[in-house]
Amino acid sequence: MIFTLHHVRPAPAKAFAPNRILEVSPEFLDAVLDQVQEAGLDVVSLDEAARRLKDGEARRFVCFTFDDGYRDTLTHAYPLFRRRSLPLTIYAPTDYRPRGASFGWLALEEVVARAEEIELCHNGEIWRLPTATLQEKWRSFEQIYWWLRTIDEATQRQVMRTLADRYEIDMPAMCRDLVMTWDEIRAAAAGSAGHHRRAHQGPLRRRQALRREGRGRNGGKRGCDRARA
Repeated sequence: MIFTLHHVRPAPAKAFAPNRILEVSPEFLDAVLDQVQEAGLDVVSLDEAARRLKDGEARRFVCFTFDDGYRDTLTHAYPLFRRRSLPLTIYAPTDYRPRGASFGWLALEEVVARAEEIELCHNGEIWRLPTATLQEKWRSFEQIYWWLRTIDEATQRQVMRTLADRYEIDMPAMCRDLVMTWDEIRAAAAGSAGHHRRAHQGPLRRRQALRREGRGRNGGKRGCDRARA
């Protein structure tokens, strides 16, 4: 079994948090690790998992991976594994560090949270969505999200950059605040390299999969770096 996680941080105290689906609390992860160990499962690295699968070993095991190189992996997740001397794997898209990242799904949440009305170009027409009340924010977020799902990734990014600029969301600053530096990644790494994607996946494809499956895991890590701690 592979646990694929993203954010590990205290639960947000705000009522509007549509991206909470990508988060678990440190307390939740701590309890999961306790249950895994109490069940007698081995927590292994992905290299060890591949070896066991190749050799056909029958002993049950789990892996823990953390996507996107978020800083809270280092501050909240890593200490839980270090205390137990357990391995974890961090997938870090290399495109984040040199150029910043779109962080479209998080930027969209911030746009909707701040605005009382959102205006954007939708199929060649001006689309105005009310976002004054909590109910309106949830409804408008879902409308924009499902529309963005229908367009290509390049257009998604363009739409999100336009919205971020219009509503004064600094996405490069968001990246700097949320994502580990290379020095921080090296501090947690044990020296192996692997794959995610060089540029981060489109802002909404992953949320689509999570919503459909109702769980915090996804596949397909290609073309990036893996730090094993």
